[in-house]
Amino acid sequence: MTKKNRNISGRMSPFRLVTFSLVSTILLLAGLEIVARVFEPSAAPPRTLPLPAPTANHMARESFQRQAARERRKLFGKKGSAPIPLASDPEVGWMLPKTIHENPAGVDMRVNRWGLRGGDVLPLRRGEVRLMSLGDSSIFGFGVEEEQIFTSLAAKALEKKWHRPVSSVIGAVPGHDTNQSLVILRRYGPEIRPSWVVVGNLWSDVYRQDRSGAVIEEDEVLRPPLNRTLAHLAIYRTLRRWLDPWLARRTIRFLDAPSDVGRMDGGPGPRVRLARYKANLEAMSGIARRLGARVAFVILAAPMDLEDAPVPDTIAYYREAMRMVAEEQDAPLIDGPRLFREANATLGYFIDQVHPSEYGHALLGAALGRALEAAGPPPEGKSTYYPPRPLADEPAPNTSQGPSP
Repeated sequence: MTKKNRNISGRMSPFRLVTFSLVSTILLLAGLEIVARVFEPSAAPPRTLPLPAPTANHMARESFQRQAARERRKLFGKKGSAPIPLASDPEVGWMLPKTIHENPAGVDMRVNRWGLRGGDVLPLRRGEVRLMSLGDSSIFGFGVEEEQIFTSLAAKALEKKWHRPVSSVIGAVPGHDTNQSLVILRRYGPEIRPSWVVVGNLWSDVYRQDRSGAVIEEDEVLRPPLNRTLAHLAIYRTLRRWLDPWLARRTIRFLDAPSDVGRMDGGPGPRVRLARYKANLEAMSGIARRLGARVAFVILAAPMDLEDAPVPDTIAYYREAMRMVAEEQDAPLIDGPRLFREANATLGYFIDQVHPSEYGHALLGAALGRALEAAGPPPEGKSTYYPPRPLADEPAPNTSQGPSP
C-alpha cells in the first residue's frame, strides 16, 4: 500500500494532527475568553491593591485614571460610573474640579467653589456646631453618597442629641497626605470656622514614595512576568476568582508591604516620613486650637484588620503615632481596627482594600457621634470651644516627600 493510500485509509499525518489540535485548542480558548469577558463584570470583584495618588506627570495621571476606571467597572459593573477627576492646584497639588458633569465612583457628587466635595459652605448659624474632616479618599467618602459619609452621619446624630444645628464640611481629598491636609486646614479653616477638626490621614502617607514619579499599575505590583501577562486574560482572572478558596494564600492578603507600603528598613520610603507625619498631626491640632476648634482623630481600618495575621510594621507605626498625638492633645480617638473587629465586621464593610462601604461609614459615624457627644457641645450660643485667634504666618509645610502635580 502506498503512502497516499495509507493517508486515505483514515490515518492523519503527524503534522496535520498537530496542526489540527493546535488550531482547535486556540479556537476553544478564544471562545472561552469571549465568554469570560462577557460574564466577568457580573462576578465578584477581586481584592485589589490600593491606588497611589496621581503625580505631576500627565501620562502617569492618565494611567491613574485608566486604572481607576478599571476598578470602578469591577466594583459597579455597567452603571456608567467614572473615575474621580482631579484638577491641578499650585499650592496643594490637586483638588476636585469646580464642576463635575459625570457620576464618578457610581455616586452623586457636588463640588463647591473651593474644589472640595459638598455644597458651598454657608455662614454659621447662631450656635451651629460644624465638623470639618481632613484626610484622603477614605475620609472623603469614596464610593458612598454624601449623606452616607461618617461625618455626615455623626452630625445628624449630634443634632438630635444636642438640639442644636450641626453640619459637616468635607475637607478630605482623594490622595491627600498630611502635608496637603495641613494646607487645606490653613487655607480654608478660617472661613469654615469648624467646631471640630476630624483628622483621618493614613493611607496616602504610608504609600511608598515612587522616586520615578510614575504611578504603579496593579498588574505591575510584585507579580512574576508570566502572571502579569496572564492577568490580561479574562479567562485567567475568572478562573483565579473561582478557584480562590482552594489556592494557596499569602499570610497577609491585604497587600505586600515591600511593594506598596513604604518600608522602615531602608527600602522605598513612604510618601510622608513618620516624623513628618506626627509633626503634621500636631500642627493640625495647633491650627484647630487657634481656630477655636477641638480635634478628633480616626485610625482607619482595612480588610487586613479582619485577618489573624499582623499588619505590616509601617502601618502599625503610623497608627501608633496618631494614637500618641491624640493622647498628647487629650483628643477623642476612633480606633477603627478595634471598632470593626468588635462589631464582627466582614468584607461587606469595605468597598475595596482601603475604602469603607456605607456599612463601614455607618459604624464610624456612630462611634464618632458617641465620642463627640461625650465631649459635649461648645458653650450655649457659641460655635467654638475657645476664642478664635488669627493664624500666625507660618512657613508652608515641606511637601517634597510626596507627589505634587
